[in-house]
Amino acid sequence: MNKKLISLIIVAILLLTSSNALALGGESYDEVSFELGKSLNPPTKLNGLPYGSSFFEQLNSFERTVFYARLENLDAFRNGVEDEIFFDVPANTKAEDLAVAFFNACYAFDFDHPEIFWLSKTMRLGYYSNSSGTVSRAFFKKPDTGWYNTAYSSKNQIVNAEAAFNAKVNEIVSAAKGKDYDKVLYFHNWLVENNQYNRFVYEGNIDGASQLAWSAASALIGNSNDTKDDPVCEGYARAFKVLCDKAGIISALVSGSVGELHMWNAVKMPNDLWFALDATFDDPISQSPVLSHKYFLKGSKFMSRTHTENGSITTYGTYAFPELCENDYPMNAGANLGDVNLDNKINTGDAVSILLYVVGEQNLIGEAKICADFNCDTMINTGDAVLILKYATN
Repeated sequence: MNKKLISLIIVAILLLTSSNALALGGESYDEVSFELGKSLNPPTKLNGLPYGSSFFEQLNSFERTVFYARLENLDAFRNGVEDEIFFDVPANTKAEDLAVAFFNACYAFDFDHPEIFWLSKTMRLGYYSNSSGTVSRAFFKKPDTGWYNTAYSSKNQIVNAEAAFNAKVNEIVSAAKGKDYDKVLYFHNWLVENNQYNRFVYEGNIDGASQLAWSAASALIGNSNDTKDDPVCEGYARAFKVLCDKAGIISALVSGSVGELHMWNAVKMPNDLWFALDATFDDPISQSPVLSHKYFLKGSKFMSRTHTENGSITTYGTYAFPELCENDYPMNAGANLGDVNLDNKINTGDAVSILLYVVGEQNLIGEAKICADFNCDTMINTGDAVLILKYATN
């Protein structure tokens, strides 16, 4: 990654907790500010649930209230006028618990909603509390730089950017035909073929890059004539998730290290298993465009050689990322994985073929054998038949 993002991580702690002691019926006013990023050594786990389809699922009820408040007030953030946007706080909430909920909810929102690309990554929490530390009111406080990231300065700019963004997403998703595998491949290839990694960041000139580079918009509607908008890894990963979300394919952003800070994706395939995808690594910087699939639908065995997940995306909690399949998705099976009898359908007949193979009543060779390993464990057994039956009866 880069020095700028590293600095964002370092300041993803309490930059200020100031007591301005604004006497309001015996209450004092305090603020907490931070930049969205990752902290290195979070002290606690969240609720311990595995990743299902969102980070939101791993929040407690109070954190979800803050999450919803952020989502439900997008119009207010977009309008950019209000300085304080209030949200509900449970009775008897202590200031330290409010800070934890605010941190975790904002980070979960950032990872679950990359389509909200125009919001500032500077977060400020304002609240009033009494002498015992019990919070009476809490709100999103407008940062000094405003509600927008620095690529935008007005509501009209954002409205126009959102329109272009949504149109491009619809165009790409509409062009992606076939099964989930075909669509995932199309999204990956489109991002690689229509982007190049931000050269300003690559060459260490962080200030030369637009803040757009860290958003999904960079890889989808960045200015082709202005390389400052070209994506970094976050741009590729966030754009991929936006496309998957629109297509109804479950995917997640994954943060961690490749020797430096990095972001990539995990995507859930129809065999109900998760695989990693790193479009950034498949778009190496070179004089001529390169389309690689080296990091396309890979398992944990392969990814662990270069990528280390960091389940901490807040100062206060550790999120669970999707658990990857150990082995890679078989690209030579492609969208036909599970279609053992090669009739372009995945149904009970394919499960029967596997069971007959297991008991020695039927032979599987060539493509049929490749497609039979539905759970990608390099073996063909009843486990594959069970998963196919589950898939066929959903």
